[in-house]
Amino acid sequence: MQLGLVALVGLASCNKYLYIPPPSSIIPEAYLDEESQLAAYTVNQYAGLFPSHGNWSFGTFGIAGNTDNMATPTPAHKFI
Repeated sequence: MQLGLVALVGLASCNKYLYIPPPSSIIPEAYLDEESQLAAYTVNQYAGLFPSHGNWSFGTFGIAGNTDNMATPTPAHKFI
């Protein structure tokens, strides 16, 4: 009984340590205060725009497979 009461009081007293403001309550003026924050944000966003040449991928040229600019290495037999 006493252990439960101590645990209840202990958990109820740490609200200020557990409180995290929701993202919607952060004011826009608090974002990107310094140039380094803006640079890090921009690099992070820019990195996801284009495919990478790492991991044995085709990189930017791999996108051509989704367009009509792609030429297959072997001709289709229905045209021969």
